[in-house]
Formats: sequence, C-alpha cells, structure tokens
Amino acid sequence: MYITREGFAIVERDTHMGKWVRDVGRLDFDRSALNCYEQFFKDGDTFLNIGANIGCYVHSFLYKADQVICFEPHEECFECLEYNIGRYDHTKLYNLAVSSGENNYSLQKDDNNIGASWVKQDLFVDKLTDTESKNGMTCYIDQFDFNKINFILMDCEGFEYFVLEGAYETIKKFRPIIVMEINHGALERQGVGFDFITRFLDKEKYSYRNIYESQDMVGPQFDIICFPE
Repeated sequence: MYITREGFAIVERDTHMGKWVRDVGRLDFDRSALNCYEQFFKDGDTFLNIGANIGCYVHSFLYKADQVICFEPHEECFECLEYNIGRYDHTKLYNLAVSSGENNYSLQKDDNNIGASWVKQDLFVDKLTDTESKNGMTCYIDQFDFNKINFILMDCEGFEYFVLEGAYETIKKFRPIIVMEINHGALERQGVGFDFITRFLDKEKYSYRNIYESQDMVGPQFDIICFPE
C-alpha cells in the first residue's frame, strides 16, 4: 500500500487505477463516467459497489448515501479500500468475491493492471498456479438480506451476469438502478455473453443504455446504466 501526497491509498505498482489516482490527484478521478450517473443517486440512498477496487467510484457517493456496501476480493485492493473508505461509519466492506452462489474460487491476478484480476470458480487446490490465490467460497447478494439497495455499481471482469443471478431477489424487491461494465472478452472468458445480461434485464423489466447518452452499446467494452420500469 502506498499513500499519495493527497492522502489516498493505492497499489503502487498498478498501471491503471493507482496511476490515475496519483496523476490526477483525486480518488474519484473518472469524472467523465461519474457525472453520467451520480445524478440518479439521491440523498439517503443505499449504494452497493461490487468490485470496488480501492474506492475510486464509491467515494463520490459517500456524502449522499445513508449506507455504502462494498465487495472487493483482491487483498491488496481491499487493504486500500479499507484505508480510503472504511473509516466512515456508514460503510460495510467485504473482502469477498460475489457470484450466483457459493462456489470455490481462485483469484487470477494481473500484477500490472490490478483491476483486471478476475475470479475463476471451481478450482481444486492442487491445480492452483503461482498467479492464483485461493480465496475460499464466493458469496451472493441475496444471502445478505439487505434492508435497502437503491443503486448498484459493478465492475466484475466478466462476472456481472452471475452477480445479477445471485441478486435476483434483492433486485426484484428493491428495483435499484444498476450501472455495470460490459467487457465482451471478460464475459466470454466466463462462458457467457452480453445477451445473457440483456435477457435478465428484459425479463426483470429494466431499460438500459450506454452511460453516455450519445453513444451506442457497441465495441469491445462500455458501461451501461439500467433503469427499472
């Protein structure tokens, strides 16, 4: 863990999130994206961030939220997340990977782009390599029985569909706004596609679009915002 001159904790070798926080001098460096959906978060809402990394996005919602809930499986990122976000009394942080149920998993680590690390399920311990760390069991959102969820932000490196499946009852009950990354390569690595996500959203009567209203949902990677009808 490295502390920037502005007082933010980053993973020093990270060539993406950590570098951008240090270069820009603020934790919520990605104002272009944040400005697209911050406006839909109201005072007193509960914010759920799955794949929270070091807190670069959740930080913008801290002062409006009644409660902030974060999940991050990467140990080094979670240490930074605790430093950056954990000191606020209305936060709950979980060093857990989120999926559709409880499954054995390993974290496939990218030592340069820390945020590109991804979860691989159902590995046996004797098959782990030096680039993997055994983290036990995945969790799923419905098992937590949260009192309120108004807004979900997720960036799970291809696990987004499984997170939706494991949050089915929560989504059905609270009808939150959902923002998620769509990375076609990461989804395919997990054996699913964007169509799995759109079918789920269509079934649950959500409309969805690119977070940038002027852009279509095309290309290898983009973010979408989903509204309950």
